[in-house]
Amino acid sequence: MLTERPKAWDYGPAFPRVHKKQKKTKNDLTNLVSTITINDLTKYDPVIKATLDNFGDWTASELVAWTHEPKKAWDKTLNSDGIYAAMSNENISKDFKEMFKDG
Repeated sequence: MLTERPKAWDYGPAFPRVHKKQKKTKNDLTNLVSTITINDLTKYDPVIKATLDNFGDWTASELVAWTHEPKKAWDKTLNSDGIYAAMSNENISKDFKEMFKDG
């Protein structure tokens, strides 16, 4: 959906450009969406809905724990390319397919 690939940061996947804009606005996300490049979202509606349905009530700690599980995209990137490396779309897709395989 975004034109930027997530990077493997200390606490999990991060989008550096989004993070930079968030810090610049002191966490005021009101105008954040209009400042980043987002592709046509309508084709992603089912993905967005499934993601929010599944992760919407998770705490930050729960999300960190999930992304840090062994053999997930974040862990694979750290072990193969090191911290701050871009995560592969293939590995990210595998994580989400695994999460939603029963749903």
